Amino acid sequence: MVHSGSAVGGHYYAYIKSFDTGKWYSFNDQTVSAITQEDIHKTFGGTQRSSMSYSAYSTYYTSSANAYMLMYRQVDKKRNVNGLPRDELPEHVNRLVKLIEEQEEEGRRQLELDRTVCKIKVYYRQKLGVPIMEKRLEVNKDKTLKEAVAVAHKLFALEGVVPIERCRLVKYDDFYESLERSYEGMEDTSMGQLLGGVRQAYLYDLLLEAREEEDVFDAYAPSGCTLKVFEVVLKGGVVRPVNVIHTSLNITVGDLQKLLERKFKFPAATSRIAMEKYYLDHALLSNPMSSLKMEGFYRCNKVYVEPHGEGQKAVLFSQTKFFSVLDGYAHSINLQITLPPMQTEKEAAAAATDGGVKLNNSPSAADEKTASKEDADKDKTPADRTITLKVDKRMTVATFKEQLSKTVGAPAENFKLYRTYPNGQEFEVTRLTNTLSQFNSNAKIVVRMGRALRVGEVRIKLFLLKINDSEYSKHLVDSVVSKGMTVGALKNQLVDDLKTAGSTVTIDPTRIRVRKKTWKEPRTILLDNQKFDLDIIVYPGWESYVQELDKEEELTSSADTAIFVRH
Repeated sequence: MVHSGSAVGGHYYAYIKSFDTGKWYSFNDQTVSAITQEDIHKTFGGTQRSSMSYSAYSTYYTSSANAYMLMYRQVDKKRNVNGLPRDELPEHVNRLVKLIEEQEEEGRRQLELDRTVCKIKVYYRQKLGVPIMEKRLEVNKDKTLKEAVAVAHKLFALEGVVPIERCRLVKYDDFYESLERSYEGMEDTSMGQLLGGVRQAYLYDLLLEAREEEDVFDAYAPSGCTLKVFEVVLKGGVVRPVNVIHTSLNITVGDLQKLLERKFKFPAATSRIAMEKYYLDHALLSNPMSSLKMEGFYRCNKVYVEPHGEGQKAVLFSQTKFFSVLDGYAHSINLQITLPPMQTEKEAAAAATDGGVKLNNSPSAADEKTASKEDADKDKTPADRTITLKVDKRMTVATFKEQLSKTVGAPAENFKLYRTYPNGQEFEVTRLTNTLSQFNSNAKIVVRMGRALRVGEVRIKLFLLKINDSEYSKHLVDSVVSKGMTVGALKNQLVDDLKTAGSTVTIDPTRIRVRKKTWKEPRTILLDNQKFDLDIIVYPGWESYVQELDKEEELTSSADTAIFVRH
């Protein structure tokens, strides 16, 4: 048995001599290899001269591989027992050996199979606006493209949905979401030849396309561009996805209008086309003689078609309704809102007197955009009060709360917003001047009743500290502190906080002590004259202990020390 390494750590392996051949072998994890006498001598320990070194200071080194355990045999070979032959092994060992051999054989077969199977990502999307599906296509390299289409068709369970005769596989790049090329006339070509052999990974993917019965597939030439086509309906301000097409970068804007007329019946004479040139930046394609390449098209682009024209071609694009609809669409997100049950008149009146606050934020132009409830999920029952709102993400949180107040049934200052994350964690949304751009589309927001935070306020957690109890720490109440507020003021406020929370705990503000809380440990004692956010740094969820005293607080200086004595 050999140990390679040091006293701190290392690795064990074995040198074993065959009784049949007299040769030595190294058994090192899954690797077994023949070794020489020189390899064995290297495990004898001590220092050895290095033949690789030319330095006078480093010609010797300490061996890192040393014999750890030796097994001896007697000199008289007749008195030694050789290893058991296979047929003399116990039955349970034979079963285990057979299982290992079968697993090794299966591994060899699988390895040989892997050398003949092409494995590549394949995607399928029924239509634009529907999430794309992803699978792993595994097909023998000798199978034809036509046979691979059948495998992909079955993989996406399209039997009875789309006939296989209306499907084909095309080259696709998921990163750019671009259609790279089609394979006309190559239906009988082997997948190995089509994909350039069997590889560990491919630099591109495949897309399973399906066409309508009356349509025909277009040929996709390499180096073209992919267009995601959307229709803009000015009446109602609706933008709806149409389909994905592929074309050449060399065609003109006029050619694109004709192509869209042929594919989607958009009148070429009146259609106006805008492209998303940069993120959230739309440009009108006004020159019919300009090529797509000159207009800045690349591998994949979004184009928006207004089929009937506005009749305002003289005005700037940014002043048209076409632009206004696109601008609103680009900055809109959906929020999943969970509302509390509807309040009774008595509850609403109580909430209104619970320290309400008037929000004095001057709305910007973006704030004037209202939260549209047209997309509200009307199938939800009143009990769960869950709705989907489409909102302009440039709107501030303050404006959003004002517009949400009618739906909640309470003034904005009397309810709080919490953002819910996939892991179940919730965090209060407290910065009223921030915009809704902090949320992703379909983010989950929970509305809870209670006084909302004012500007400069922070909600903290207070725990009751009982130093002589086995369970010395338990949550007492949540409280609100503001910048410049003293610890003494917090003590007085705590009486009202406990009453509002319906707590049975009663305290005397002159006989309590507030201490910093680090994990579960009570730390620094906070003095009555210290101020939050000036002397004491606080943040949302900041935690502190409240310790009851037998008499009024005597600690008045940070130079004083409090000592606890158990007796």
